[in-house]
Amino acid sequence: PEPVGGVLQALPQAGERGGLWAVGPRVRQPGQAVGDVPRAVLDRSMAGIVQIGWVVGAWIVSVGAGELGDATGYREEAYRVDPAKEALLGCRLVPTYECFAERPRWRVGGETAGECCEACRGECVAYNHVAKAGVCELFDRVPRREVDYESGCSAGTVERGRTRREEERPNVVFLVVESTDGRAWTPGYQEDVIPLPNLRRLQENGTTFLRHYSNAPVCCPSRATFWSGRHAHKLPHVSAMGALPVVGAWNNYEGLPLNFTSRLDQLLYADGYDVLVSGKTDWVSGGHTETVRLDAWTKYVDFGYDVNATGGWYSETWWCASNGTVQATGSAHEVDWNVTKRAVSWGLAAASPWFLYSGHEIVHPPYATSQEWDDKIDRSKIRVPAWRPLDELHPCDFEATMRKGCAPDDANASAFYAVDRRREVRAKYYAMIAEYDAMVGMYLDAFFGSAVFVVTSDHGDMQMEHQQFYKMTPYDASARVPMIIHDPRRRHQPQYVAVPTQLIDIFPTILELAGLDPDQYYKDGDSVLPLLDRAPFGRDSVVTQFHGADIGMSWFAVITNVSNTTYKLVVWGSGEQHPNLVFDLDADPDENHPLNDPDLQAALQRKLRHVVDYPAVARDVARYGRLSLERWIQLQGDDWRDAIHAPGLGWDASFDRNVSASFAAIDAFRRNLNLSYIRPCRHDLVHSPDAPPPTSPESPQSMAL
Repeated sequence: PEPVGGVLQALPQAGERGGLWAVGPRVRQPGQAVGDVPRAVLDRSMAGIVQIGWVVGAWIVSVGAGELGDATGYREEAYRVDPAKEALLGCRLVPTYECFAERPRWRVGGETAGECCEACRGECVAYNHVAKAGVCELFDRVPRREVDYESGCSAGTVERGRTRREEERPNVVFLVVESTDGRAWTPGYQEDVIPLPNLRRLQENGTTFLRHYSNAPVCCPSRATFWSGRHAHKLPHVSAMGALPVVGAWNNYEGLPLNFTSRLDQLLYADGYDVLVSGKTDWVSGGHTETVRLDAWTKYVDFGYDVNATGGWYSETWWCASNGTVQATGSAHEVDWNVTKRAVSWGLAAASPWFLYSGHEIVHPPYATSQEWDDKIDRSKIRVPAWRPLDELHPCDFEATMRKGCAPDDANASAFYAVDRRREVRAKYYAMIAEYDAMVGMYLDAFFGSAVFVVTSDHGDMQMEHQQFYKMTPYDASARVPMIIHDPRRRHQPQYVAVPTQLIDIFPTILELAGLDPDQYYKDGDSVLPLLDRAPFGRDSVVTQFHGADIGMSWFAVITNVSNTTYKLVVWGSGEQHPNLVFDLDADPDENHPLNDPDLQAALQRKLRHVVDYPAVARDVARYGRLSLERWIQLQGDDWRDAIHAPGLGWDASFDRNVSASFAAIDAFRRNLNLSYIRPCRHDLVHSPDAPPPTSPESPQSMAL
């Protein structure tokens, strides 16, 4: 989908069955051409004239001002509890949250989807399990499907034999772990401080990607990009609050539209694969905490703060100041072990070809492990990152450090800045990675040699580099991720690819592995199979970006290879607020010494602009944040001034230190005539807001909506 005439328009591409068809005063019908739409349409849609056309054509939702629409019903919860039983009985699982939409031929009682599969005999060829009703809906033909987030529905079909083409296509294990620094799996990293016997087994005859990048280094936007194969600025949808078109996956509240039908798993299922999606998915709009969305929408509000006295203005709590935790026995990550066991059980029972995805949370902060894994990390090998004084940081680094709660007040500075504390945080982080390796071992024991493995992460983690934790920044610790591909049909010595690659390359890569033509589908990535075969790749750069919480402003980065040297350009905001940064990643892997090379910077900017019009996107994100705040205030009604600093929100402590000043900053922001205003990052340890920007005599709400 591309913005057309200033309005979001997502067109079904060749091979797709739909998607979000139009955002505007009407819904495009199948086969109807879509032309340019005047800017006035977007203005009207902001006022609440919004319609969503769903792929099945079964219904249309109109969302008017003051209504939330069906999008708010989304929950990240899967109701299928026994996929292995379904596979053993010969049933194919329909992708998560899709169910058959027509009236069933029969209905019987059933507590699990496995019971529905078992009941589907004779003339029955498809079934729904409606968890909330405890009912199996049985069909004598395979009906059309629709997305269903409400009824707790799981669906499947009964296998009636496989074609030769299906028998020849590979099984695929796709594993995505949280928050893993792209350097962590590289042999020799910090003297091999992390024991990784199972990942090393994959690397022995596989391909390791050394410069692999997340296209949007935070959970939901990253996952939305690689499941769709599209850049973050090309994922239009309607806000889960309703009445607000959104151009892209800007933050953890914005991802794929609920009716998106071209995810990787959906396309594989439609082409004959059995599919299991298990563990963490987190790709759909409308999730995560209220703190995350409010912080993202208000990052350009000029709140005052005092780092020395209070730690400044922050929305994260204690994680950055913690040493991490170690429990005496058992695992701190039993949920991930259960995901692993259930997925392996399903794969052992499934009929080929199958696609098995597991998402693991384990490496995500807080840094928690158990004694067994903590004991495996040799502290003497850990390299502790050096920190500059806060007042010497780049303004946007300083603001990210402060917003993440990593700029302590004077009373807590001594303990926070202790070198041993930084070492312990990294030790816990490495222990979590080591335990994840053991989970990978379970998949290898079951499927090594009989399935293609693609193993990666959604983004990295700063783990105390540049005085930060978490992700969200353009530095390699945050934006770079590991990836290993092992294809048992390709026998070769270990190979390590230094060409820049990106997570959205996974979409066309797996499609091509499965025998599909990736060019049938809209995509921004490229298949990396040529790199597995040591063939020419034809691309030398990748792009990443982020626009959400815990940062001072939107940023964009391009990573490219020039004359066998890897460079990174970082652009802040629209490029007007702060000078760009250029790093030589080979000579300066910690990204502490930006280069002063105008010609190189100009060449890198051209590469970045070839992929994304970053000034326009940065301004659109600023406008989106302003309008989203107004929409949230509208929905809260008269209680919004209580709700915005309610106890339990991450920033309530910062907000409540001077409530009147905090509201004054928000009111000044809302009165700003420029809806696309991008405030430069701050860098003072003590900050009082400047004079408010020009204001309008109109009310803030009427200005925004």
